[in-house]
Amino acid sequence: GCCHDGWLEILQQKPNDIQKIYNYGKWVANRYKKFPNLIWASGGDHQETPESLSFAKGVAETDNTHLHLYHTRAGSTSTERLPDEKWLTLSATYTYFPARDQNFNGPHVYTQLFEEGVRNHTIPHIMFESTYEYERGETTQMLRRQAYWSLLGGSGGHLFGNRDLWTMNKNWPNAVNTPGNESMVIFHSFVNSIPWYQLQPDWMHTLFPSGRGTFNPGKYPGGEHYATGAFTPDGALGIIYLPTY
Repeated sequence: GCCHDGWLEILQQKPNDIQKIYNYGKWVANRYKKFPNLIWASGGDHQETPESLSFAKGVAETDNTHLHLYHTRAGSTSTERLPDEKWLTLSATYTYFPARDQNFNGPHVYTQLFEEGVRNHTIPHIMFESTYEYERGETTQMLRRQAYWSLLGGSGGHLFGNRDLWTMNKNWPNAVNTPGNESMVIFHSFVNSIPWYQLQPDWMHTLFPSGRGTFNPGKYPGGEHYATGAFTPDGALGIIYLPTY
C-alpha cells in the first residue's frame, strides 16, 4: 500500500468486491499457513481501509496459528488504530525522528513504545518500522538508538531497514556491508547473549533514577539523547543505553 506501489490500488479497483477480497485473503492464508516461520503483516504503510481489513479478516479466519499485525501509517500502532479487532495478535509500532524530519510530527521511538505499553496490555508489540539507512537525514547513531530504544522500551522485536535493499536498486549488493548493517550485527550479537525476553522497561525509574535526558511526549521535536533502561525481574541483569555524543 505504500507510495502507490500498486497493491492497494488493485484491491480498490471498481467495482471493489469486499467478499472477493475476503476470499482472496483466505486463499493466500491456505497457501502459506503450513510454514512455521511466518508472521502476517496486513496493511502496508497506510491506515486501514475496507479492502485491507477484508483481506486481513480472510487471512485470520483461515489461519489463527500465526501472529498477525497491521502495518499502519507512521506515527501509529496496530492497537491504536484497531483496538477492537480480535484477529490482531501482534502490534506493529511505527514512527520516526521528529527532530530530524520536519514533515513528521509524531513521537520518538521510546515515546511510542511507552504509550503502547500503557494502552496495550494483551498482545506483544514490535518496532516494525522507523528510519531506514540512507533516508530522512539519518546517521548511523540514529539507527543504533532506534534498536536499543526498542530493546529496552518493552518491544518484542526490532526491524532494521536500508533504502537500497528496500528498493532493490542497482546499489543493493553494496548495502549489505554498510555501517548500519554492521551496527545491527553487533546489536544482534548482544541481544542473543542475554535473556532479552525477560527484560522489563524501567519506566518507573527504579533502575536508572536520574540523568536520563528529556522525554519527548510526542508533541514537539527533541529528546534524541534520552536514555532507556531495562532489567530482569530477578534483578540479575540491568541494561542502560546512553545515546549521547
